[in-house]
Amino acid sequence: MVLPIGYGFHISLHDWNPLMGSKFIGFDNYLKLFGTERFWNDLVVTLIYSLLVIPLILGFGLLFAILLHRQRFPGR
Repeated sequence: MVLPIGYGFHISLHDWNPLMGSKFIGFDNYLKLFGTERFWNDLVVTLIYSLLVIPLILGFGLLFAILLHRQRFPGR
């Protein structure tokens, strides 16, 4: 697990082109990423989605599990 993460970080520090060779550019990729408005918008949308959808999925799953666990539930 550590090797793929480390290799991915290594690649992110390069202008990566597996066929033509790569050039080390340091943290320029990260500076470009954090400098774009689209990144921050996508991050906010992902956080809102995660904070709303995951609790709903878990809540409905728990509700259905409790309903199915009841003895008098029809169709059990």
